[in-house]
Amino acid sequence: MKFYFAIPEANVFEVVRAASFTEAKQIAAKDWLPYWSKIQWLNHPQTSKEATSFTSAATAADGSRSLNAQM
Repeated sequence: MKFYFAIPEANVFEVVRAASFTEAKQIAAKDWLPYWSKIQWLNHPQTSKEATSFTSAATAADGSRSLNAQM
């Protein structure tokens, strides 16, 4: 699965490939731990519809399948 996150104040938009959300957080922490409190997970099931819609549009733009199909 792909998990997208942003760190707005650092101008970061990243994707992590992992089998679970827990694994995705572990992978992201390796590089982004100093910004951990600023990370916004964009396609986690508990995020807002607005964030999910933004992520779906970004995914479609890069030719990947829609995140809505994964949820």
